[in-house]
Amino acid sequence: MEERQKEFCFDVLPKVSRTFALSIAQLKEPLRSEVCVAYLICRILDTIEDSPTLTVEEKDFYIGKVLRILGEESLKNDSFFKNLSGKISQSSAINDVVLVENGEEVISSFLTFKEESKRAIFPWVEEMGKGMVIYLKKMVSNTKVNHIKTFKELEEYCYYIAGTVGFMLTDLFTINCKQITEEIYRYLKDRANDFGLALQKVNILKDIKDDLKRGWCFLPEEILSKRGIKVEDIFKQENGALIFDVLFPLFKSLRKDLKSGFEYLITIPQKEKEIRLFLSTSLFFASSTIDLLIKKKREFLNETKIKISRLQVAQILYQLEKKCTSNEKLKNMWEKINGEFEKYYLKEETITSQ
Repeated sequence: MEERQKEFCFDVLPKVSRTFALSIAQLKEPLRSEVCVAYLICRILDTIEDSPTLTVEEKDFYIGKVLRILGEESLKNDSFFKNLSGKISQSSAINDVVLVENGEEVISSFLTFKEESKRAIFPWVEEMGKGMVIYLKKMVSNTKVNHIKTFKELEEYCYYIAGTVGFMLTDLFTINCKQITEEIYRYLKDRANDFGLALQKVNILKDIKDDLKRGWCFLPEEILSKRGIKVEDIFKQENGALIFDVLFPLFKSLRKDLKSGFEYLITIPQKEKEIRLFLSTSLFFASSTIDLLIKKKREFLNETKIKISRLQVAQILYQLEKKCTSNEKLKNMWEKINGEFEKYYLKEETITSQ
């Protein structure tokens, strides 16, 4: 990767995602650059998907064009990314617009990677992009909000958006880490999707209001309708605690995914401290967010987003730095941080089984 391209990628990363910047910073080269660039490519696709000023047809075209550029490895100076950034500039976050405008820098960085790394990244990015288009078309409705209809659709959508990332990371880890044997690789592959799903479901839960403002809802309609809840009811802040408890089936699946995601983490060889720190940062942030959502479930639908504080972020990072190479210490920390979630789950499981 040329120095100018590398400088841009690592400069823009914390501006579009402070959380992932903290996680990726834990990695060693060349994995650090590979994961950084792969994330930024996914972020470009995500920015296109989220843009309220683009039609579904335009999103299909732009996502397809990015994938073709990557797949054909032919980056032409045709102002594609600058034109695209102009179309989304009025409705997307300024740092996302900057990222898209400089998309050539990101793609050029990708093209400098060794062939096996590119083969580890591109198929999963392509799968993600194609899945985005599938659900952009599937979720469009004539109502005020485009929404996921079934729990099965939610699982599939989360696979496209985040499960693919779990598989991509597993392939990159295996390429770069001699400690990961074929047996470990197979075990990780069996849990890679769950790791991604856990993070994505937490994002969906904490970003409900932001998604609604864009006209999208990723809470399955079938779960809501069983309790007589309409998508429109999610717009009312006073329904926070009610909606939270109605979503128990989603939390139940999230608990399973988090458990599997933690198993994924502790399967990484303990000598690979940087990778374990990278993975545990994202996973423990997600778990801490769920813990906070449970404590503040009455504020679940408030305009102010519920998120862990910078102090809590710093405390988690400090503890993980000391404990990430010990499975026993990580398990103790994991059980502690998941305490509220376990109490909530056991209580609701008892209620639903009566």
